[in-house]
Amino acid sequence: ITELEPFTLILNPYSRHKVLVSLALDDLKRINPSAPLYPSGNKVSDKDIERFSKQYKMFMRQVDSQASLTMLVVLESAFMAEAYLNLILAFMLRPEIKKSKNIYQETIMRKWRSKIERLPIDCLHIKSQPNMGDARVRDAQTMFDLRNRVAHSYPDKEDLKVGEMWFH
Repeated sequence: ITELEPFTLILNPYSRHKVLVSLALDDLKRINPSAPLYPSGNKVSDKDIERFSKQYKMFMRQVDSQASLTMLVVLESAFMAEAYLNLILAFMLRPEIKKSKNIYQETIMRKWRSKIERLPIDCLHIKSQPNMGDARVRDAQTMFDLRNRVAHSYPDKEDLKVGEMWFH
C-alpha cells in the first residue's frame, strides 16, 4: 500500500447542481395546473362540492409544486454557475495564490462577479479580460439577485412582493 500512488476523488459540484436543475425542469414540464370550474346552478349537491374540493386541493398542490420547483431551478442554477467558476479556479489557479492560505481563501470567497473579473489575474491560461457587459453576465446578475432574495428571505414586503392586487 505504501508504494501505491495516492489519489483523491473529487465529486464535481457543478455536475451535481446541473443534474438537480435538469430533474427539476423535467418535473416542471409535467406540471400544468388548471383551476377547476366551480359547480354552477342554483342547487349544488354535496357530491359536486366534494368533487370540486378534491380538484381544488389537487390544483393547489400542483401550484405549490410548480412554485417550489421553479425556486429550486433558480437556486440550483446559481449554485451551478458558481460551482463552475470554482472549478475553473481549482484547476487553473496560479501556484503563488495556492501557496498563501490568506490569499487563497480571499480568492475563492470572492463574489461571483469579482471572480469572473479577476480570472486573467488569478488563473493560468486565461489571457483576455471577460466581457462584463455581455448579456449572459447581465442575466447572471438577475439570477444571483433572485437567488439571494430567496436564500435570505428578508421579511420585507417590498423585497418579497411578486405582484399586487386590489379588492373592491
